[in-house]
Amino acid sequence: MAMEVVDVEAMHRYELLEDGELLGYVTYTDRPVEDGDADPPALLRDLQHTVIERDHRGRGLGSVLVPAVLEDIRSRSGKLIPTCPFVRSWLDEHPDDRDLIA
Repeated sequence: MAMEVVDVEAMHRYELLEDGELLGYVTYTDRPVEDGDADPPALLRDLQHTVIERDHRGRGLGSVLVPAVLEDIRSRSGKLIPTCPFVRSWLDEHPDDRDLIA
């Protein structure tokens, strides 16, 4: 049972998959990066909504999905806007990742 998180850019979402089965996803919108910033991020991603499929709830999968999403944004030298309440809550509990907030 290998879990993976993939960025499905055409659907504007990160998907959490286990052996090809969709367990959940985080939707996003990419925002324009303002040129006036002295050190603008390469990416500004608004994380809007986290969904765990009904049959997979209660397994802590949101806490698998969100850190993987944040790591992808970090690897792209990006920043995020935590519109999603679950993402905001996760960041409140994990202050080491707050540096990603735009």
